[in-house]
Amino acid sequence: MTKIVYKVVNPFNDKVTEKSYQKGDIIEDVADDRLDALYLGNNPYDKQYIVIKSIDDATKSELVDIAEKHKVEVSKQDTKAEMLKALVK
Repeated sequence: MTKIVYKVVNPFNDKVTEKSYQKGDIIEDVADDRLDALYLGNNPYDKQYIVIKSIDDATKSELVDIAEKHKVEVSKQDTKAEMLKALVK
């Protein structure tokens, strides 16, 4: 199973979990409905709070799906390395 690990780039208090996150903290599980606010910046502050730190054990097809979900442009003709470079910060 593909594992995506996120890194906090802006501190925030999670309204859902009531947990406080600081810059550099690692988050290993983000629900799809939270990606919109935390990764894409669709929140009252228009801020991105997390970036992808690593993606483990993903096939090329899974990387395309991950890119679509995270609104990152990749091409199906890209290599896995090129896709990872576009996704991981």
